[in-house]
Amino acid sequence: MLLAHLASAQLQGLYDEWRWAHFALPAGLPSMQVVNVVELPSGTPWVHTYGGLAWYDGFRWHAAPVDSVRQADFRLGHISPAGDSVILVVPPYMYRCTPSGAVQLIPRAHGNPLAIKRAFALPNDDIMVQTDTALYLFNGDRTVALPSPYQDEIVRVPDNPFGLIRTGNGGIWLNAPHGLYRWTGKTWRFWYGPTDNEFIIVHSIKENDRGEGTLSARLGPRQIRMEWLGDHITRTIWTDPSTVMMAGDISPDGEIISQQSSGVLDIRVAGIWQTVEAPPDYL
Repeated sequence: MLLAHLASAQLQGLYDEWRWAHFALPAGLPSMQVVNVVELPSGTPWVHTYGGLAWYDGFRWHAAPVDSVRQADFRLGHISPAGDSVILVVPPYMYRCTPSGAVQLIPRAHGNPLAIKRAFALPNDDIMVQTDTALYLFNGDRTVALPSPYQDEIVRVPDNPFGLIRTGNGGIWLNAPHGLYRWTGKTWRFWYGPTDNEFIIVHSIKENDRGEGTLSARLGPRQIRMEWLGDHITRTIWTDPSTVMMAGDISPDGEIISQQSSGVLDIRVAGIWQTVEAPPDYL
């Protein structure tokens, strides 16, 4: 009861207007339809919208020139941090973007350009690249095939949901058809999977720097939400199919905010989940 009271008290000030800044087109956003937002190690936020990319200087947003990408294609891609730049993937192409512009990166296998589906930068400056059938490590003129559990017949199905996932703390995960793996820096380590032959389809993974995380996934016909700290799974909840985490984040101290596919907004404070009211109009 005391923990629940403390958690409720912490949520009371969540929607205080002074905590929030509202951005719209006059602030420099290319579009109000946002795909995702990332923050570089320097602290500079970048936003990916249906109308293009922009970076924030602390006062306003500045559009980043990516002239070789059609505006209609931006909604199909994703961005991720890569040092002082961002990697933009608009399948089947990949770009490195900075405030001054974008350069296309072209990994090749057997002399042929790879058709890229997802890509994320690693700490050693390699970029891990996913195609429809395999994974590769790319760095400049070097492209090396990376054996992995992703190489399964099912991934050859067009628009399949399997592949690479990056968490906010820089962790790289692999949602293979029959298991979830994480990259150790050298190889893939099995993390979780069904005991039978069911597929696991991960909707979202969030993890902070101290290794505390949560995921939302479909396991066969069922929906699951898991929480962990380090390598220890602390909570497993079988949920209603509508409780799919579509967006959210986890703070350094383990507070979690999760928007469900149903539109419900859930927040975990002090280990206790609570559903909060809809945000006020100014948000």
